[in-house]
Amino acid sequence: MPKKKNSHRQNTKEKREEDSPFDEPQEVTDIEARGWIDGEYTTTKLEGLSTTTRWVLHTADEVLFPIRGIPRKIKQRPHDDSVASYVWNGAMVLVKWLEAYPPHKWIGTRFVELGAGTGLVSVALAIFGAHIISTDLAMALPLLQQNIEFNCPKKGRHNLGNLFQNE
Repeated sequence: MPKKKNSHRQNTKEKREEDSPFDEPQEVTDIEARGWIDGEYTTTKLEGLSTTTRWVLHTADEVLFPIRGIPRKIKQRPHDDSVASYVWNGAMVLVKWLEAYPPHKWIGTRFVELGAGTGLVSVALAIFGAHIISTDLAMALPLLQQNIEFNCPKKGRHNLGNLFQNE
């Protein structure tokens, strides 16, 4: 007797594949790192993410990262000891993943970003139309707020919060 195919399971799998915005992994490209190298202010164009580009990114004063084709300036503090002072590769990959969905996907959606750091993901979500509560330690909030205010054209989509109120 032939085995029955589980059509529900097959349809669910097909549906998940249709919902995915990726046919193949998205490349993180067209990034610029700006900062002082050997006493000279330079701009370095990066075409992908690697250990070498991470060093270049973490020593830059600002990173220009394209969101929906427009370069967005994210300020960093390259001489701080805090991990909240840099744009991390994971944030860039997440932004590209979010960006791959249709433009209407995130409009009105509510997010809480814990440990937002420089705020790249929060900035992207605000540009996509989402409402965000961005949180981090008190010492990281001024840089986070600066990046959000500089990059987000619409006010009222962001709230900032200290992860530990008694700091």
